[in-house]
Amino acid sequence: MNNEIEKYRKKVFKTIEKYKLIENKDRIFVAISGGKDSSAALSLIKEYIEEKNLNAKVFAYHINLGFGYSDRLEEEVEKICDSLGVELYVTNVKKEFNLNILEISKILKRPICSICGLIKRYLMNKIPRELGATKIATGHHMYDMLINYYKNLIHGNFDWNLKILPKLKSEHPKQLTKIRPLIFAYPHENKMYCEYKNIPITKISCPYSPNFCCYLSRREDYKIFQILEFSDKNFNNFNLELIRGITRFNKRIEKTIEAKKENYMECEICGEPTNQKICGFCKLKLIYQKQNMDNKISNLY
Repeated sequence: MNNEIEKYRKKVFKTIEKYKLIENKDRIFVAISGGKDSSAALSLIKEYIEEKNLNAKVFAYHINLGFGYSDRLEEEVEKICDSLGVELYVTNVKKEFNLNILEISKILKRPICSICGLIKRYLMNKIPRELGATKIATGHHMYDMLINYYKNLIHGNFDWNLKILPKLKSEHPKQLTKIRPLIFAYPHENKMYCEYKNIPITKISCPYSPNFCCYLSRREDYKIFQILEFSDKNFNNFNLELIRGITRFNKRIEKTIEAKKENYMECEICGEPTNQKICGFCKLKLIYQKQNMDNKISNLY
């Protein structure tokens, strides 16, 4: 194993140990998209469990969003999981929930990414939990976190920045703890690791955002990305020290944050945790179903 790969693995393993991301008796589901980041997270979590001989299990969870490319992407995700020897669970949004994201986007006049995000957040908590998960892991890396950090500062969403942590503890019995083992990793490190491990990461990209990267989909994101790139080139380890400083600050005031957390209730329709009477997912379904019914009625006349 070359030095760069070993250094990267040690950094991720240190993050897992320091923040107790993986513990005995855990059943961790990794949200996998087929890209380098979630694939690296899945592989490293499996490696960590095996190397430390923990009484824990890891599974992969993929959401088929029902786009034209989604079935091909699901097949490629299956190849990744087969190569790593990890059991895969898939939810098909169109088949299982009768939801068409493109139609919903037109009806609600909301960006496709916004609809996707709402659906994925809901399903990533509900389905793995029903399958016995104790935690849900994502492949969010340093740049993901820092781009959100700057955007939240710009738009005044200061409380959101308090969630930039390696572990987000559950706030409700039906809410899974979220873990981010790659929070201190650079995106190029994840790519390097996948290439070293010969993980067959997908080349399929979402046609509803620019092909080169999801987090460059908006002009504002691209500007922040340029700042991060400039910092890396001109100031050694600046971004790494910044994300470490953010997490240290958030850990220090974590008890204060917990005292101010919203009181979650259960959705009156589906019973999932929410801060409203009806959760965003169910509202989305109701609007979509109403529109479909209105269209059927209008077609009768």
